[in-house]
Amino acid sequence: MYMTKKPKCSLSELIFKMKEYKMKMSKMKAVALTAVVTFSVVFFAACDTAGGTTPELPDPNPSVAAEQNNNNQNENDQNNTNRTAENPGGAGDTTELYDGTTIVNNTMGVIFVEETGEFIMPSPTNEWAAANIDHFMPYEEIVRLALLEGEVNWVTSGSRGPEAAAEFMALYPGITVNIINMGTSDALSRFPIEHAAGMFNLDIMRSADAEGIIYNEFKARSLMHSYFPYDILPVIADPDFLLAGMPSYVVLNLIYYNYTFFPDGPPIHSWWCLTLPEWHGRIIAQDPLTEVRYTSALTTFVKYADLFAEEYERIFGHPIELHPQSPTAAHEWMRRFFANNIIIDNSGSSMNRTVGRPDQTEIFLGWGSSSGIRRNTDEGLHLAQAMLTPRVSQPNMNYVYIFDQAPNPNAAKLLARFLLGGQGDSLGIGNSDRNLEGSWLVRTDIPAHPGQPAPLSEFNLFVHDGEFVYRNSPAVLDFLLTIR
Repeated sequence: MYMTKKPKCSLSELIFKMKEYKMKMSKMKAVALTAVVTFSVVFFAACDTAGGTTPELPDPNPSVAAEQNNNNQNENDQNNTNRTAENPGGAGDTTELYDGTTIVNNTMGVIFVEETGEFIMPSPTNEWAAANIDHFMPYEEIVRLALLEGEVNWVTSGSRGPEAAAEFMALYPGITVNIINMGTSDALSRFPIEHAAGMFNLDIMRSADAEGIIYNEFKARSLMHSYFPYDILPVIADPDFLLAGMPSYVVLNLIYYNYTFFPDGPPIHSWWCLTLPEWHGRIIAQDPLTEVRYTSALTTFVKYADLFAEEYERIFGHPIELHPQSPTAAHEWMRRFFANNIIIDNSGSSMNRTVGRPDQTEIFLGWGSSSGIRRNTDEGLHLAQAMLTPRVSQPNMNYVYIFDQAPNPNAAKLLARFLLGGQGDSLGIGNSDRNLEGSWLVRTDIPAHPGQPAPLSEFNLFVHDGEFVYRNSPAVLDFLLTIR
């Protein structure tokens, strides 16, 4: 008999959870501190020997770099200055509107200016990026230079890696893909140490960044870079997806229900409905103290606290009254949500089955990854998603990154384009492993999976702000510890 997991509400369990969480955070801080301290000692020691400037590093591939420098020396400035209709691309890191207002891109992402239809590109964060991450380089030139490099080192831990590498090498004979079987956390721990020691062996990685660590600790320190192929930008489904990096696909956090019980549509339509007494003990969620996507989601709620206040008044007909513990309407939502006897289950598959079994006799709602919808096909579940207001979800983007001082920057750019969906006859091959039910490609020129629960354009999404999440999630975690 299938048993539903009970809420972890006892004092002893809560104390254990807090200790477990603190131990996990201590380990994470220790790893990060080791990397940062090692990086700082080696890097700044090197700077001192060079009279306070970053030492000039040997080029990892002199023959290719020499040709690039000869071809592009006079073009780099042009690529970051005014561009016309014949040479599109906004105006480097600034653009001027019709009324004379100047918009400056001070981010590490791309800003879309709706008034002019321009994409404002980010400025390179160091000299290596300025010389090697050319967002406007024509595809044919990338292929030519990548063939001269002859190989690319791809950090990936997924089972799909070898298959994708084989497809890439079949498209581009003469370029070998060296798979470095390593997870994101291991790569982020290892790379700063190797970088500081002058060891440059990694080219490219595809990774999520829900907590904003890559954006704030790696891109901001010029350890990793985003490559934004300008010809692909116009087919990205939402320009806001480009604010933190170059996305390949997106996954959402959705509220699920069992359509056997509710054949006419979802039983709820607002996030505030989850705080009502009729759902007491009937909502299953993963633990935001340990699951970063849900920490990030709750922190995003805080950014949009005004929307939660407006939504409350729309639903209940009067302004919200905040508890003394709650500084914003989003915090008040969290307080009421977790007070509603939420069932914590960090197993997404278990949650999906509890909510969606066709023979289920009890009604539950689940807050889980949109990828869970695949279990309808794989296991015959009856899951359906609720489109909640004020917005449905934050987008959990999966980005493509190029490592600083990559030994094969052009082959990395070519593989990046492939993982972003490619072009021409290869369109959609490189990211076909992510074109699945509950996982949306962000390009509008690649047909979506026919089993998607809804087109991506139908989801009214929050904008993911990696910097805001990075700076404010610790306070959100502290707040959760005080209310649970």
